[in-house]
Amino acid sequence: MQLIEVTPQKSWMKRTGSWFSDAWNYLANIQTLITEIASNMIIRITRTRIYTVSMPVANRQYSFAFPAHTKGFEIQTTSGTAFRVSFDPGRVGPIAKRPYWSVATNTSWDKDKLDYEGVTLYFACATAGQTMELTIDT
Repeated sequence: MQLIEVTPQKSWMKRTGSWFSDAWNYLANIQTLITEIASNMIIRITRTRIYTVSMPVANRQYSFAFPAHTKGFEIQTTSGTAFRVSFDPGRVGPIAKRPYWSVATNTSWDKDKLDYEGVTLYFACATAGQTMELTIDT
């Protein structure tokens, strides 16, 4: 079976008025489509910063205010200890009240595709003397 080379110079696809015509027109603009999709879907991160928050007292609520236009973050304890997080104050402290998110031992918690402005994260740990590590993408 002989293969037929399909090039833009061969306009027979456009003359037929069939689905080949639509497919050819779509594929002819694929570079433009890829560029458009990439610019709409990719979040541009300009800087990643690392922060630490000392948590000397067990079950005390600590907080971190995100910088403006935070695009993503990851949070963990340096020792891998389990902890609780919430976006509402008073949820994770000495008397934890649901809803809050429990992060298991030796895991981290992350979120991306954000655009935070004036958001504060609250967290607590049942073990004293821990340090919370946060990586923030802005």
